[in-house]
Amino acid sequence: MAKKIKERSKNSKLFNVLGVCLVFFYIALVFIPALWGIMQAFKSRFNWMYDRIGFPNAPTLKNLELFFNYFFITVIKNGIPEKVYFEKMVLNTILFAGGVSVASFIVKFTVAYGLYKYSHFKASGIIFSVILIFMNISLQGSLASALKLYHQLGLYDNMVGFWFLQAHPLGFFFLVLHSSFYAIPKATFEAAEIDGANRWQLMFKIGLPLIKGTVVLFFLTEFINAWNNYMDVLLYLPSYPTVGYGLYMFNLASNPPEISHSTVKLMGALICALPMLIVLIVFGNKLMQNVSISEGVKE
Repeated sequence: MAKKIKERSKNSKLFNVLGVCLVFFYIALVFIPALWGIMQAFKSRFNWMYDRIGFPNAPTLKNLELFFNYFFITVIKNGIPEKVYFEKMVLNTILFAGGVSVASFIVKFTVAYGLYKYSHFKASGIIFSVILIFMNISLQGSLASALKLYHQLGLYDNMVGFWFLQAHPLGFFFLVLHSSFYAIPKATFEAAEIDGANRWQLMFKIGLPLIKGTVVLFFLTEFINAWNNYMDVLLYLPSYPTVGYGLYMFNLASNPPEISHSTVKLMGALICALPMLIVLIVFGNKLMQNVSISEGVKE
């Protein structure tokens, strides 16, 4: 018996050592390239030519100046060309990411709560099955028909219209929200009903606070994903270029020749990633905390 305990202890220590090694390897894999990119962003063109690894000999802000001067997208509004610079792209991105996150959450949360609240009806099981089916159906090749439909509905190049397009219960976080409600004891809602709480109060004053950890994680994840999303903007919102879309086009730009250099591209990536870095610093603890789906319930 003692021998088995010692073997288990050795295996446990070995597992812990391997786990720590993997964590450090992952940190190195992520942070070393990031730190290298930050250093190169402040190098001059000639410094880069002679040394592409080390620290900059004479850090310069020339790349930053080139970024703000040439980081723009030309859009056509009412037949008139208009240049959209970084500041306006940030505003568009906040509207895009914030609207998508809010619209997506409202529908996912409402449907998840409704299916939980009325789970005793057969229709709730049918609706949940239909949602799962649509989540697993591949819609590859539907882009052309989707674009035509959006044009006909007047939703193409329409920010508010795109928000409505994202208001659906499909997605992984719908399943997370749905399962979160099932982790809350039904006695919690029953007690609130006895005390006179109506349906809206049960949803927003009882259900929502009890899964606030999951809700915060949802908004952070959705906002970051939307911030980095350039493809949907390129296809559906060409008049509202976002930071992700602008960076995509900036990496392809080669006129004037100065902005085609790697150090300028790295500076562009650094500036575009900076807002999300600030968000992660401010809300990082929320992402690292254990998401307790019944955190407000006390026995």
